[in-house]
Amino acid sequence: MSMTIVALEQLAVFVIILLLLAILVEELVEALKRGFPIIVKLNEEVEWAKILVILPVCIGVLFCYGAAIDVFIALGVTFSIPYVGFIIPGVIIGRGSNGVYDWFRKSKEAITMVDKPSALCKCWVDNPAHT
Repeated sequence: MSMTIVALEQLAVFVIILLLLAILVEELVEALKRGFPIIVKLNEEVEWAKILVILPVCIGVLFCYGAAIDVFIALGVTFSIPYVGFIIPGVIIGRGSNGVYDWFRKSKEAITMVDKPSALCKCWVDNPAHT
C-alpha cells in the first residue's frame, strides 16, 4: 500500500472521530442554550466576546484533552507546550461539522500533493542548470 493511501485511511478515521465530537459539541451547546437562556442573552449583549463562538471551542478543547486527541503527537511532532496539540482539534471541533469538513478537505489535498510534485519543483529538478 502506498504511503498516501495509508495516510488517507488514518485521516479518515481521525475525521470520523472529529465529526462525532463536533456533533456532540453542537448538541451540547444547543442544550445549554435551551437550559440557560442567559447564554444567548450574554452573547447578544457583550460586544467584546461572543459566548456562542467561544463556548463550543472551549468544550471541543476539553473533549480533545479528555480523549487524548493530540494532532501533533499523531504526526510525530512534540512541542515544549504539551497542550497545543489538544487546542488545534478542539478549535476544529468547536467550529462544528463544517469546520471538520473544511479541515478534512484541506488535509486531503495536502496529503495527495505528496505524490504529485508541483510544476515549480519539476521545472527545478528537470533543469540541467540546477544539477
